[in-house]
Amino acid sequence: MEDLSLMKVLNISRYLPIKGFPPINDITLRIYAGLKDQYGVESMFIMPLGHIPKWAGTIKSSLVSRNKIINNNNYTDKKYNIPIRFFQSYFPLLSQTGGYGQFNDLKLQFPFYKGGLYKHVKSFKPDLVHAHTIGDAFLAYKINKKFGIPYIVTLRGFYHKMYKNKIFVDVLNKAKKLITPSARLKQDLEGLYNVKLLPHGVEKEWYLEEEKKFDKNTLRIITVASLIEMKNIQVVIKSVARLVKEGYQIKYSIVGAGSYKEALKELVVKEKIEDFVTFYGFLSHTQIRKLYKSHDIFIMLSYPETFGRVYFEAAASGLLIIGRKDTGMDGYFDNDEAFSIEAEEDEVCKVLQQIDTLLFKKITAKSRQRIMAFENDLIIKQYYEILYSAALRTE
Repeated sequence: MEDLSLMKVLNISRYLPIKGFPPINDITLRIYAGLKDQYGVESMFIMPLGHIPKWAGTIKSSLVSRNKIINNNNYTDKKYNIPIRFFQSYFPLLSQTGGYGQFNDLKLQFPFYKGGLYKHVKSFKPDLVHAHTIGDAFLAYKINKKFGIPYIVTLRGFYHKMYKNKIFVDVLNKAKKLITPSARLKQDLEGLYNVKLLPHGVEKEWYLEEEKKFDKNTLRIITVASLIEMKNIQVVIKSVARLVKEGYQIKYSIVGAGSYKEALKELVVKEKIEDFVTFYGFLSHTQIRKLYKSHDIFIMLSYPETFGRVYFEAAASGLLIIGRKDTGMDGYFDNDEAFSIEAEEDEVCKVLQQIDTLLFKKITAKSRQRIMAFENDLIIKQYYEILYSAALRTE
């Protein structure tokens, strides 16, 4: 049996928070920073990228800085002090877009780019590979065939039909463990794969020490999200407008930035509820925690939403949670712990109208109890147990 007292995990993820690249959250890096702090797990990330030739910088200037980053063999994420390396895995102009086509592109072009991937594997010498998308899983599968290194896969999104396609079956069945933060995805894959549901952790500072007191005179509502159309904030704004016309006192706070912000502001003006809605822009976690203290209800009707960590941070902070049915938080909370509804004005109004002190106290007490199991140290421990078990190899 191998000595895994200092386990090394090679992560393959095409979605990482790197300046100059499309914005993405830092959850994978945060998890492995916790694994290092608590269990000494050493990790390195590889980010697969399309091959962009140097001359392309003469056409699009942003590609100059991109190439500068990916050619840096010593790139390290400053926040978590985790090394990130880059692997050019395909040529974009020869690639199809989406699901099965993208997967086939990887298979066809892999022989031309495998040397770059294998170089990182030989240099890092991992005990285990962790793939963070289905495309990454194909690369982990190839590493396993070449070096015998076991791998695990995190399944994300709403691609259950893709996971059921025969071209993915061998890749996923060869994995030592499949995990997902999506309760809906786990449910969809029941009977096909053995998938462990594993949520993202909530840091201790989000947890409310004392029970929140409901302000019965004003509905104090908050949304924290990227301001894009799929978050359905426009539905909440229209619902607030309807209730204001019915005489309800409402304070609705919207936290976040995004391309849909101006459209939302225009809707607020159109509905004549400027005195009831406040846009805060982007706020730090510390600022959001402080703002939660003056609010009672968290609502986000985003679709699609694989997990939605903000739901659980808000629940830990003592807020009553309203989310979208069949997505995000749905599947983690029972019906008496949170509201899961359709993104429709009638449903939003119906829920908000029934919330009183007794209901608020009953639901938030149960959701806060549920969320105790999401505490970050407990989740990190589960991750470590999965990694350790998957990395074990008999001689």
